[in-house]
Amino acid sequence: MAVSVNSTLTDEGLSTELRIFHSVCSITIAVAGTVGNSFSIYRLTQKGRKHQTCNIYLANLSVNNLLSSGIILPLIGINSFFSGWIYGTAFCKIFAYFLYSNISAEMNAFNLLAFNRFMKIVHPKTYDNVYGRTRNNVIIVAVGWLMYAVVFLLPLTDVLGRFAFDPNKNFCGIINKDKFASVAAVCILSTSVPIIVFSYVSIFRTYKKSKQKIADKKDVEQTSTGIHSKQEVRLLRMILMILVCFLLTYTPFTVMTIVDPSMELAGQWIHTLTSYITWAHVFINPIIYIIKNPKK
Repeated sequence: MAVSVNSTLTDEGLSTELRIFHSVCSITIAVAGTVGNSFSIYRLTQKGRKHQTCNIYLANLSVNNLLSSGIILPLIGINSFFSGWIYGTAFCKIFAYFLYSNISAEMNAFNLLAFNRFMKIVHPKTYDNVYGRTRNNVIIVAVGWLMYAVVFLLPLTDVLGRFAFDPNKNFCGIINKDKFASVAAVCILSTSVPIIVFSYVSIFRTYKKSKQKIADKKDVEQTSTGIHSKQEVRLLRMILMILVCFLLTYTPFTVMTIVDPSMELAGQWIHTLTSYITWAHVFINPIIYIIKNPKK
């Protein structure tokens, strides 16, 4: 039987204390993340900066974070004041589709950042050919978004997996018994982690060799790599810090999701806490950017 679009998906098990915790955490992170990422995007798109290729990919990541803090978290926070899902069945699916597409696109944004730096440092000549045109960068970023937008059409249309309200999480997502979320997570991680690890291992090996060549030749002006200044080194450190932040905040929730998908072992409180540790990266990232951003 079809459910009305205006109907409320109810939840009988979520305690008042836990709903208050949801509200406080989601709204706090939403405000901090929206302010921080808006400022980051403004800085990254300022005249003189928007033409720096790496800033395009940093801005892409900031847009991901802004969508999470400006749209997803406020909806979760408002919903937490009530028992159940207040936005209706139709929007439940739309919300879940947007949530998973944005999170996946964010993971891909890290891949693009890592690979961009890999090309810049390890293959600087090829870098200019690939990233030297604005059109190429737009296509690369757009494909990253569209790829996951297409993938999550499967649960949106109930072809594979299904979006529904999860009372244990207090928002709509892919229901656990379909295992689509686990399969998607494994696919995303199995492609993202190797790219990130390979890129940064190659970067650090190249940087080490570059420093050695400079020391041997005592020539600080010419190297065979894309590392030509302290600014480039600072940029690398900043991106690495953002990546480490992402891994540290995402790991607890990922582990809990895999080990205890039904919340039978750890319970709702632990799962909820780890989920907001994960969401915290949306306001930590702009803090890192503001503190560590290389000077022009």
